[in-house]
This record gives sequence, C-alpha cells and structure tokens, in this order.
Amino acid sequence: MKKQIYFYEILGLRGKKLGEFQSEEKSKKDMLLKAEGVLMGAGVLRSFVIVRVRDEWKNIVHEIKKIH
Repeated sequence: MKKQIYFYEILGLRGKKLGEFQSEEKSKKDMLLKAEGVLMGAGVLRSFVIVRVRDEWKNIVHEIKKIH
C-alpha cells in the first residue's frame, strides 16, 4: 500500500502557529487518528487549538478545533 505524506499544523489564538511536522500515513483513518491525538495533546496546554492537515500539494485535507 502506498504511503501518503501529510503536513500537520498546530495553531493557537489568532492563527498563531504553535508548531508543525510532517508524517507518512498508510490510510486516511491513520491520519485522522494522529490529528485527534495531536489535538488532545496540545489541548492540555492551550484552551483554543486548531489542527490542520495538508497533503503533499499544501491543500487542506482535514481541520479540527478544540475550544474550551
């Protein structure tokens, strides 16, 4: 099975970039699980977090938010 390259961006208030990393996933389900894990991890320290997942061509594939 071919692996997809995804870029994960973690954003805070006012779109401030808190971090980003690149990962290879085998399926979209694996990408969604990793994005939710990143959101939960960053949500421990921040009250407002956005996780955006982009594909190889920098198109947004998935976006999730946590507002507490």
